Amino acid sequence: MEKIALLVDSGTDVPKAVIEQGPIFIAPLNIHYTEATYQDSVNITPETVYQQMPDRIPTTSTPSGEQIHGILHKIKADGYQKVIVITISSGLSGTLNAIRMQAEEFDNLEFAFIDTKNISVASGLSVIYAASLIAAGDDFQTVVAKTEAQLTNNKIFFYVDTLMYLIKGGRIGRVSGMVGQLLNIKPVISCDESGIYYPVAKERGKTKALKKINQLVHDFAENHEVDIIIVNADTKELAEKMRESLQSSGLKIRQLLSSEVSPALGVHTGPGAIGIAVHRVN
Repeated sequence: MEKIALLVDSGTDVPKAVIEQGPIFIAPLNIHYTEATYQDSVNITPETVYQQMPDRIPTTSTPSGEQIHGILHKIKADGYQKVIVITISSGLSGTLNAIRMQAEEFDNLEFAFIDTKNISVASGLSVIYAASLIAAGDDFQTVVAKTEAQLTNNKIFFYVDTLMYLIKGGRIGRVSGMVGQLLNIKPVISCDESGIYYPVAKERGKTKALKKINQLVHDFAENHEVDIIIVNADTKELAEKMRESLQSSGLKIRQLLSSEVSPALGVHTGPGAIGIAVHRVN
C-alpha cells in the first residue's frame, strides 16, 4: 500500500483535530516583527498578534527554504513515498512555488501540487477531503484527481471588521475599501476563480453583512449535502451563534467544524473577522 503524505501550509487553517489524525504535515508561514520572526501557530498565537494591533502590524512571508527542506526530510524519514502538496491560493501567497522549488531536491519522493485558489478553511476543506480519500485507501493518482475535481465545490464567505489590515498587507485584491469604510459599507469577501479576493456583496453595517453570509452559504449549497467550517479571528462568541444558526437553518449538513484564523492570516484580517467555508459533498 502506498504511503501518501499531505503537505499543507498553515494558512489552510485545518482544524487541529483533523491534523492529529494525519497524515498531514504543516509548513508554517512566517510572521515578522522588528525584533523577531515567529512561525505561524508554532511559537505565536492569534491573540498575541491581535493584542498588539493596530499599533504594531507585522509582516508575513512564505516558509523559508530551510523550513520546507526540513519538513520534506521528515516526510521521507517517516517512510512516505508520495507527497500531495495543497496550499492556499498562489494568487495570495508564494508558498506553493516555494515548496515546489525545494521538492526538486527530493528525487526519491513523488509529488503532486494542488493550488486551491482559495484561502483559510476553504483550502482546508480540500485537505480534509484528500485525507479522507487516503484513509479510504485510494491510490496517489486517484486522490490527486478527485481532490482537484472538487476544488470548485469549495467556497468561503468572510467578513472583516475593517479593511485596514488587508490594505496594509497588500492583500486587497479586487476589494476596494477606502470609501466603503467611511460609509460603513461592509463587504462580504471571497476568492474568485483566479484565487484573488473579491467582494461578493456590500452591506451597510455588520449585522446585514453577517445575514448576507448566511444567505450566500445557502445559495452556494443549493440542495447539496455540505461540510461546513466556521473560522473566526477573535470572534468565538459570534462563531458559536453562527453555528447554532446554521444547525437550525435547514441545510443538509454532514459535518460542521470550527477553526481559528491562523496568526499569519490574522495579520491580514485583523481581529473581528469571521467566515464560513462550504464544501458541496454531492
